[in-house]
Amino acid sequence: MTTFTTDIQPNGILAFEGPDSVKFLQGQTTCNLDELSETNALYGAFCNPKGRIKSTFMLIQMTPEKILMLLNKEQSAYLQDELKMYIAFFKSEITNVTDNYQITGLLTEEEGLKESTYSISSADGEIRVILPGAKRREIVLSESAGNSENTENEVSSSDWAIQDIQNGFVWTGEQGREQFLPHDVNLPGLGGVSYEKGCYTGQEIVARMHYRGNPKYTSAVISCDEPLEHLESPLKAHLADGKIKSVGHIITKHVTAEGKSWILASVHKDLLEEQEIKLSIAEETTILCGINRTILG
Repeated sequence: MTTFTTDIQPNGILAFEGPDSVKFLQGQTTCNLDELSETNALYGAFCNPKGRIKSTFMLIQMTPEKILMLLNKEQSAYLQDELKMYIAFFKSEITNVTDNYQITGLLTEEEGLKESTYSISSADGEIRVILPGAKRREIVLSESAGNSENTENEVSSSDWAIQDIQNGFVWTGEQGREQFLPHDVNLPGLGGVSYEKGCYTGQEIVARMHYRGNPKYTSAVISCDEPLEHLESPLKAHLADGKIKSVGHIITKHVTAEGKSWILASVHKDLLEEQEIKLSIAEETTILCGINRTILG
């Protein structure tokens, strides 16, 4: 059975329109716009000059001169203002078109693709992006509301949020802005970084980390049978030697109606050798959590 929810990330849309739109984005983003087409979407990020992520996004090509960028709505106004000073030198315009579309997430029981590809299909006025992951999911973009599925199949956003976490998808919000390097959140494993394209903002740092560096952090899924709504970064854990040490930072978290916590975190790679960690949640208080690699990457 296919179910759907309209409460998903990404939930904001910017449009880039004009003959230089591809050229402009190619010089600003981690992904390779040469691979963007009307049948292939791209996942990627904008970085600052130090290589830290300002915002993640997904690009959809509507026409040769019009590209839609799906992102966390919290980032829409910020990113639009950030890019205005650069896009002024290109034949392209950036507008916020979030209210012009409905974004829906479709969930199925079919097995998903583990390869980081984002194929597109179009039919009946809808654009569907097939996401990689453990289960097949689709982001559906429609200019007319209520066009996707029978409302009898509507579910809460919880299943979608858990799938995002388990697969490692990062939709940067205001709090995570300029906090992580692409390798810290496994962006390369999600197909979000190209090492063959030319220069872009932050490219030197990102490339150096890939070719010469040894990234200390990557993304991981932390799960717990207790509600951890108030857990904050940095994450601290009781290690085997009895010491309490900072082991990483929260990227995003979700607590289910049943009280189970799912956390996508950027953690020290050494932690991935463990199956459980004792998180410190208060003075002299710990809680046992499971830790696993994200499914993608």
